[in-house]
Amino acid sequence: MSILRMKLILIFAFCIFVFHTELFAENSGDGGLVMIDSITTNKSQYIVGEKISFKGTFRDPGSMEEYSIVWDFGNGNVATGTLATAENVYAKPGAYAVTFSVENSKGIKHEDSKVIKVEEK
Repeated sequence: MSILRMKLILIFAFCIFVFHTELFAENSGDGGLVMIDSITTNKSQYIVGEKISFKGTFRDPGSMEEYSIVWDFGNGNVATGTLATAENVYAKPGAYAVTFSVENSKGIKHEDSKVIKVEEK
């Protein structure tokens, strides 16, 4: 195979890759912010007055953007910043919807929630 032919094949393959990547980003519904993978905690049982650490993970393929993150703990407490980790203490027993929101620099936002049940000691 000639060198020119190999170069043309490589250029063609690169163009298909770039086109596919652009098409995927445009048609992903969230503008590239594909999904939140999980919301996890450091505990298996949630007790009134004990600190709970939360961690959120998400994917934004091919992006090196900065993100704005909001944690809403369902009890009136909110944490904001750029870290996907946060802590909260619940003063009363009950079921709380913890919401993890991620917004990229284009203003595209995605969120997910997890319900936790906080109990008395």
